[in-house]
Amino acid sequence: MPRLKNLRLIFTISLILKGVFALFETLGGILAYFVSQQALLKFVNTITGGELVEDPQDIVANFLRQSAQHLSEPDENSTLTPTTCGGHFRLVWCGRLNG
Repeated sequence: MPRLKNLRLIFTISLILKGVFALFETLGGILAYFVSQQALLKFVNTITGGELVEDPQDIVANFLRQSAQHLSEPDENSTLTPTTCGGHFRLVWCGRLNG
């Protein structure tokens, strides 16, 4: 039976981690709706600025900057529903499986 206990513990931990990720996904979707493109671009520039000074060819930093620059108003609004609904669904699903 110790093996079954370990398996149950691993399953519970994975559900908790999935729930935390779903919570962040839901909050990120809501935040994306209320944050302007300029504010997002300023935030990304602040985060990636130091990295790009060290390595101007950094793939992740350049990808984040390009993504923030090309985000349009319809894109911002269209992130709210799928992101928040998907995150909410996963939160409920994790709660039901764990409960």
